[in-house]
Amino acid sequence: MSFTALKAAARRPGLYAAGIFLVLAFFAGGLRSPAAWLGFSVFFLPWFVLDGRPFRPKEHPVVLLFFFWLAAAAVFSPDPRASVASLAACALPGIFYLSAVSCPEGEKGWLRAIKFLGALSSAAFLVQRFSGMPIYGLIGANPNYSAAFAAAAFPAALLSADGDRRDKIAGAALALLLAGGVLASGSRGALAAAFLSAAAALALAGRRRTLAGLGLAALLSAALLPGHAWEVLLKLSDPRAFQRPQLWGAALEIAGANPLLGAGPGLFGQAFEAVKFPFFDGISWYGHSTPHAHGELFNLAAEAGFPAAVLFVLAVWTALSGRFREQLPLAACAAAVFIQGCVDIIFYSGAVGLLFWGTLGFVSGGKTGEPAAAGEPADRGLRVKLAAAFLAAAGLASVFITAPGVRGRLAAAGAEEASQGHSPALMLALVRSQALDAPKDPFLARGEARVFSALGFTGPAETALRRALELEPYYCEARLDLAELYAGTGRAAQARALLEAMPDVPAVKRHNPYQYSLAAFDSARYARLKKIIWKKNATGGTTASGRRTR
Repeated sequence: MSFTALKAAARRPGLYAAGIFLVLAFFAGGLRSPAAWLGFSVFFLPWFVLDGRPFRPKEHPVVLLFFFWLAAAAVFSPDPRASVASLAACALPGIFYLSAVSCPEGEKGWLRAIKFLGALSSAAFLVQRFSGMPIYGLIGANPNYSAAFAAAAFPAALLSADGDRRDKIAGAALALLLAGGVLASGSRGALAAAFLSAAAALALAGRRRTLAGLGLAALLSAALLPGHAWEVLLKLSDPRAFQRPQLWGAALEIAGANPLLGAGPGLFGQAFEAVKFPFFDGISWYGHSTPHAHGELFNLAAEAGFPAAVLFVLAVWTALSGRFREQLPLAACAAAVFIQGCVDIIFYSGAVGLLFWGTLGFVSGGKTGEPAAAGEPADRGLRVKLAAAFLAAAGLASVFITAPGVRGRLAAAGAEEASQGHSPALMLALVRSQALDAPKDPFLARGEARVFSALGFTGPAETALRRALELEPYYCEARLDLAELYAGTGRAAQARALLEAMPDVPAVKRHNPYQYSLAAFDSARYARLKKIIWKKNATGGTTASGRRTR
């Protein structure tokens, strides 16, 4: 097949090409991993390269500057391989944006795809809610991703309820379905995004009656919803649902450590280990982790510096401010995703990223999508397209490279040597090196104590064990270690106090390996140690008070 024939085939989907790719991304697991992105790229990048429309990325400098800043943060990242893969997953929605800008005739097909996926997500939420199933939506185990599509489609549905009777009925029915889906999802961010974007769009469109009806419906819903429904919607029974301000504070702390380029794209989870805050889940305080900040602006600031967050806002503003009145339904969709993204990490799903950036592209399209002028090459920018496609694909494929690099090879060699027992000092250095990245890991503190004990340094070993128990008071093996150390240094009363507190360890259901590791202990060792210590106290030694409270 000739190159000309390939280009003709790429343009054949016409008005619905972008919408088809959005649907594909949605059903490809929401594109939540580099592997999923790479599979999606097999279909998208050839179409992007072969599409013959003029390609003028220079006409969108703020958007380009935003993605260039992410690239700089990836280059100077402490783990460039992980950051490059994350950058590629971020860059593909940017490529999608530039592609949408150049083909504004696809706006109707794109909007239909958004409404279709929003309606499908809403139907799934309603079925899950009324059947008693877990509320996950259709993308992974997080309902916020699917809720983003329902919230984005809601203002567009209300705006479409205009014109003849048929359009009004269809638009109202879709809006009702979408509103029910957003409520059923339990996503507070999606609910706020749907309402605020719809209210703003109706006000700008001069639809006062519909706006008044939306406000009245919101008031009636608030008044008529039963108390248990409010508890479910506000997640009052889930204390984790109110930890986001602390999580945002941790993200700002990460950003403050490197305000220019952040901790590196895709590395929020690693950086969070150094700044994590205590959160008691029934047995542990520091057993939680997260790959993101649950807020796109906070996440960008933490991973790529404060300028990245500012450039993101500017890119959104410049994209929406030009033609938002002409493209009000699409502008409202983008605004809904942006509002929800400020309080949810919905962009962790690449499908939501495509929804957002693609919508922005269609809103800010216009003249840049017109056919090439006379004398202008039909495939202007082909080399740029090829380069962008190659770099994006290579970045995604880099995640499968297993070579550990120089630092990784040295660490592996050191760990192997230390495991043979020939160099306790090396083992201590490795443990402390890991603790630099995870200073609030009690298991590393206990590992340090074990090395000191092997070397005969009881003082530093005791300090390390105390540190482990300060982090996790219910760390049973650390309790046994410290009790054994106390007994060996003539402090039987203190050892007995530690063992007496062992039955007080919460008997909660273990949900993850971290909790199991805290609560599990060698019962035979416990019984043996208890027998020895009680024997030492049989002559009338003073027994210390029980476990301290946290």
